[in-house]
Amino acid sequence: MTLPVPPAYPQPTPLPRRRVVPLNVVIFIVIVSVVVTALVTGLLVRGLGDSADSSSTTSNSSASGPQAAAPPIDYSAEPEPEPEVVPFTPKDFKLSVKVLSKECFDSYGCNVTFRIIPEYVGSALDFEERTAEISYRVTGMENEATNTFTMTNGEYYKYELEHFGTVPTSSAKISAKVTEVTE
Repeated sequence: MTLPVPPAYPQPTPLPRRRVVPLNVVIFIVIVSVVVTALVTGLLVRGLGDSADSSSTTSNSSASGPQAAAPPIDYSAEPEPEPEVVPFTPKDFKLSVKVLSKECFDSYGCNVTFRIIPEYVGSALDFEERTAEISYRVTGMENEATNTFTMTNGEYYKYELEHFGTVPTSSAKISAKVTEVTE
């Protein structure tokens, strides 16, 4: 028995081979184009600046004679010193107390929740890009309290400044005073 011969399938035609440019050639082309662009831009800017200078010189030279060259710029001169930063003092800050809640118990006194509200009374420019730690004392409660908060660029976080304390009577006044400022 003879086996039938399978029909001949046509061979697939090979795809045309794409030319691949090596990476180092691409990098070289990019670098050369950047350098050429920078040189051309520099020449154009310099050429425009020279033509503007020469046109003003020619119009002025015909009216008043030859112009003297501008004096050279001295780049070795020292820059102006920055203004001296004055350190903060306790007098630069004012503190007020806002009572948030008060619960009184006959002759036992009152539980008080309050917030310290700071105010910077110096120049607003003094606080640019500066941070200060402000320590303060709270009086008028059964036990005095001290605490510290931070101000950056004149801003502070309110949650840091809420306190709880006990006052001897419902008419007692709570006050706060800055004791120290550090930067």
